[in-house]
Amino acid sequence: MRNLSATLNCVKALFEVGLFRWRRNPCIGVSPDGVCILEVVGRDEPVLCCLEIKTRTAESTIEATEAACSRHGKTVICVFGDDIFNDCVPAANQSQVMHQAVVTHFDYGMFVTSKVDDGSGSIVQVVIIEIPTAMREENASKLCAIANPLLGFLHRQNIIERGFLTDDDCPPWVTAAQRTILKTRAKLYYAHLKLIRDTDGRLHPTPPLLLCKHSAQYRYNKAKPGQHMNTEISANVGCAARCGFEGKYVFRMLDAVMVNTWRAYQAVTDIAPWLATLDSTPVKKPSVQKGVHKTVCV
Repeated sequence: MRNLSATLNCVKALFEVGLFRWRRNPCIGVSPDGVCILEVVGRDEPVLCCLEIKTRTAESTIEATEAACSRHGKTVICVFGDDIFNDCVPAANQSQVMHQAVVTHFDYGMFVTSKVDDGSGSIVQVVIIEIPTAMREENASKLCAIANPLLGFLHRQNIIERGFLTDDDCPPWVTAAQRTILKTRAKLYYAHLKLIRDTDGRLHPTPPLLLCKHSAQYRYNKAKPGQHMNTEISANVGCAARCGFEGKYVFRMLDAVMVNTWRAYQAVTDIAPWLATLDSTPVKKPSVQKGVHKTVCV
């Protein structure tokens, strides 16, 4: 993100943001990579726009972006849905640009494609997109038509004030497993909503937080060595030796393997015997070879 403001003179300020909830419909939200203050030719005043950054790793997607860059330039200004937009923004990402514009009500969006060269990121192409109001409103209606039947019941005022869901609150199409998940996670959502809501009903952002996640989600992700989680956890890895991002990334992958191994061991030694007490059917206990695991940093 720092490279972007240094590269483009039209970007006057750049802010990292969290989750935006649509004021018009609380069922819908969006979490862009950032928000820019942008100077656009033909506009008397700077405009706000959402920023979406995609770091490409596959050679095919990098080559496709570089080809679009050679046709249209490194910095492109277009209108949502026109030929240049369709050539520069992959179809899989176009709805994301519109979704951000609908929730934030911004007239512009920015789509940045980057790649990693020699351990550092570099910008391949920047696409500045104008989103016409009529097109934004049309997509807003479509989003509401989908979101309200699916999520509207979660935002009834009496449930919010109560602070938790019951089985009777859920529509009949919600399965038993889904009800369990909803009842668990809704409590966190309602508690968070009360935290950021003033007495007059207006919402305000939370103070800066290092992390705000559902504990079950965090524990699940900790053993899932994906790129986002590796990046998040790597920032918290302490190491006496000077260690670059790649080294921390490897340590994080080792940590994920050990977490999964430990959970598998707990499943055999703790959970399986407990399950056996709930059912008269004997549960065969798998054999486990005990050992000592060591992590060596070199």
